[in-house]
Amino acid sequence: MRMILSLWHKSKALVQYFFYVVGLFLLLIYGAIRFFFFFEEYYILDDQRLESAIQEIHPESYVDYFEWSGHTIRYVSIWPKTGQVLFLIHWSPWNIGNRRRLRHEKSLYSRYRIVAPDRLGHGKSAPGDAHEDIGIQSQSLFALLESQSDKQAKPVVLGHSYGAPIAASMAIHHSNALDSVVLAAWALDPEREVYWEIAKVMYVPWVRHLLPFRARVAHREKHTHAVQLTKHMEDLNRISIPVYAIHGTDDILAPYENVYFLQKHIDPELLTVVTIEQGDHFQPFSAVDERLSLLQNLPQ
Repeated sequence: MRMILSLWHKSKALVQYFFYVVGLFLLLIYGAIRFFFFFEEYYILDDQRLESAIQEIHPESYVDYFEWSGHTIRYVSIWPKTGQVLFLIHWSPWNIGNRRRLRHEKSLYSRYRIVAPDRLGHGKSAPGDAHEDIGIQSQSLFALLESQSDKQAKPVVLGHSYGAPIAASMAIHHSNALDSVVLAAWALDPEREVYWEIAKVMYVPWVRHLLPFRARVAHREKHTHAVQLTKHMEDLNRISIPVYAIHGTDDILAPYENVYFLQKHIDPELLTVVTIEQGDHFQPFSAVDERLSLLQNLPQ
């Protein structure tokens, strides 16, 4: 009996120790996540620091805000106020505060004026207020684009990941106002939409409130994405401008099979597909040269 009691106490102590270690590990992870997002929200997202960073690229660059339907959309404009606009629509969760991406695209500034907004719900555009409707995102950004476009040269719109169907929606409804559209690492096929079941943990209230707003907004967008694609991508055949699509064969977030969906719905005379062998989803970092080469060599 003593031996049994002794083993019981030892095993109990081991179990308690295990949970202490696991709890400390989870606490450290949570602290690291919160620190990262604190750093982002109070440093990277700061207008003054962001403007200083883009003015290193060109002194006429600036950060500004655009009012649309009761919402305020933050955007950056890089290079002089005239010239063909390259309009960048970011993925989820993301924002325009990523200076590394802006530096990567520096070689484009001799040809384009870069305009890049925070999409609704992200960065400083109605932060935390998720707008899952692709149509609303498209309307808001097209209104901003119209206010910024050079009347002498129609703009090029580039959408990456979640930004790609928004760019496609703009092309569906406003082909006559655009030069071309570039889709990068896109998910347009609702049947190929990837949603991991583990993400449903975000519906647990205490888990949801522990995470920063950008993670909550990203989850809401992702959870309804297949429905939104079904609703908004059925009219892709209405696009009447050139579509340039760049996709990696090893993209696990937006499978390469999305290419076949695009080929099925877009006029082949308008569609150019650039395949990145073994390319992943994170093109702003892993496929910089391929993206820049495509954008630099678009017909003028």
